[in-house]
Amino acid sequence: MSQQLKMKIQKLGNFLSSMVIPNISAFIIWGLFAALFVPTGLFPNESLANIADKMIIYLLPLLIGYTGGKLVYDQRGAVVGSIATVGVIVSSDIPMILGAMVIGPIAAYSLKKTDRIIERKINLGFETLVQSFTVTIIIGLLTIVGFLAVGPIVSSLTKALTSGIYWMSENGLLPFTSILIEPAKLLFLNNALNHGMILPIGIEQAVETGKSVLFLLEANPGPGVGVLLAYSIFGEETAKRTAPGAALIQFFGGIHEIYFPYILMRPLLILAVIIGGICGVATFTFMDGGLFSPVSPGSFLSIMALSPHHTSAYIANIGGIAVAGIVSFFISVPILKTSRKELHMLVENCPPILLKENIFLYQNFTNKEEAIRFAGNALVKAGYVNVSYIETMIERDEMISTYMGRGVAIPHGTEEAKKDVIHSGIIFIQVPKGVDFNGKKAYLIFGIAGKDGAHLEILSKIAVVCSDSNNIEKMVQAKTVNEIINILEIE
Repeated sequence: MSQQLKMKIQKLGNFLSSMVIPNISAFIIWGLFAALFVPTGLFPNESLANIADKMIIYLLPLLIGYTGGKLVYDQRGAVVGSIATVGVIVSSDIPMILGAMVIGPIAAYSLKKTDRIIERKINLGFETLVQSFTVTIIIGLLTIVGFLAVGPIVSSLTKALTSGIYWMSENGLLPFTSILIEPAKLLFLNNALNHGMILPIGIEQAVETGKSVLFLLEANPGPGVGVLLAYSIFGEETAKRTAPGAALIQFFGGIHEIYFPYILMRPLLILAVIIGGICGVATFTFMDGGLFSPVSPGSFLSIMALSPHHTSAYIANIGGIAVAGIVSFFISVPILKTSRKELHMLVENCPPILLKENIFLYQNFTNKEEAIRFAGNALVKAGYVNVSYIETMIERDEMISTYMGRGVAIPHGTEEAKKDVIHSGIIFIQVPKGVDFNGKKAYLIFGIAGKDGAHLEILSKIAVVCSDSNNIEKMVQAKTVNEIINILEIE
């Protein structure tokens, strides 16, 4: 893989991660509701199960669209991102998580560019009026685009995937259906695939032979559990803390969607679930596994309950799940380790990204330029950048404000300043009284420098930490450097 392609994949993963991680608790609570209250759950309850349905159809896409928009253009971006997502949601009856990931940032970016074009042409006193009309026009147009374009594209993708699976099953290439099934699951098309194509064919086989391995293609919990176990050991911060619980929900509750965000954080992990799925299906086929009826949800317990009642069937089905999980785990480990190495820049002779001596508490500044220069000089003294990087930080803030919202500013250099970065690093500055950034008070300032595209990794990490208002409040009130270190958890 070329370095340029690797960088692009890494940047995509960073951005997806920044959209998903702040909302991971919403995915988990949805998974719990689905596992407990659906008709085949532990405590079937039609009314409460309806909550889970509404969450996956409406709440989760809206949260993703809101977060994606906010990452691009703060609160104005969040508003247009979430409203434009509504158009995508109503365009189809399948969960539009992917559509939200696309339309949310695009809507915010469109508004951002439009504001930049017209902001200097507005007469004094008309700013609010013009900005309101701008938002209305952008939202209206992109909501229509989402409805007319994104929904039909995702629906067409679903039809193409189901046709491919049918062709593979008909031509003796059953294990390789995972090449289509696993990516389709990540697009939240698993139910459409399962009920639209796999289920009818599987029922036909079960009528003829008493069982069908097709019922296990999408339901196998092994690939997802392998990824979640790898995150539990080799993941980072929020992902590492939440992965064990997600693994339990997925394995015993059968809610596969709960592991999708973890793969979206690191897109290369799609290889782990695909290869794990291939090995699992191959094991089912070789050992003559299968189920005598469709399984929903796809949990280990449900699979055991619907396995033919003889020892060889139990061994075959357990074997397929285990093989899929083990293979997925061992492929996930080096991908996560590599990601950690790239994020922390743990290469020889490179300083850590954040040092205690680069955390400055109780600072006061008269204006934002003074604060940015302080951060730039600190980056120079720490050996992260050349002196010329400081002026590019000023230039970058003049082009587009580095105030990110919630009292946080993240000054950094321009794209052209990459040559001035020696090593990736962060400077943390606490300003209890705040400093003005174009009419907004910044109480926390992160001066950053990223080598070889690592600034996106750093921005992503800071965004995750600062997405929790409690973390921001704790850092503003912190009395010691160690308190900041414990919150940021950046090595």
